[in-house]
Amino acid sequence: MNTGSESEKEGVIKFQYEWVKAEPPSRVSVAELELLRNTLYRMKFIGVDETGLGFGNVSRRNLKKENKNEFIITGSQTGGLPALFAKDYCRIVDYDYDRFWVKSEGQIKPSSESLTHAALYDTDPEIAWIIHIHNLKLWDFMIQNQYPETGNISYGTRELALEVKKLHQSGGFQKGNFLAMTGHTSGIITFGKTSKEALSYVYALMKDCGML
Repeated sequence: MNTGSESEKEGVIKFQYEWVKAEPPSRVSVAELELLRNTLYRMKFIGVDETGLGFGNVSRRNLKKENKNEFIITGSQTGGLPALFAKDYCRIVDYDYDRFWVKSEGQIKPSSESLTHAALYDTDPEIAWIIHIHNLKLWDFMIQNQYPETGNISYGTRELALEVKKLHQSGGFQKGNFLAMTGHTSGIITFGKTSKEALSYVYALMKDCGML
């Protein structure tokens, strides 16, 4: 078991975490996730920035488990890899906003946005897939046209997770299942009941913005 906290740079883990080294998720459980991620990687919505830090991630709720809040997510700093394997994903099995704490299992540390994903899964049992991408043109368009946004809150924080929950609970997603992370330049989240639905909101934003 490993524990830790990192907060000095963008793109790294800010929360306290308990990482239990264990078998990675099965290849079957990550197959559709990897198809989704490959699509986003090819579109350059997931990748690595000029400083060498990875950006973007995807997750899915683990519906076959008794713990419906368990989910599978890409591991920390995997954005720059052209393809992932099961070992590059981990399971989030527990979390606590008050303690700003996440427990994960697998061969890799959890994504720095794990608590943000958890907030959406917590808020709505219908949400089963979440996408976190980066694109400055789309992000600027959303901010300028009053799409759902989080306010000037830093990425990967307890405050961001709680703001995402608040947005959903207050009906803030009436324009669609997407939001701009105002305090996380170029960061965008979409979500849905299926991977196709979550991805469809990326395409909807691209169409609204004139990229399609």
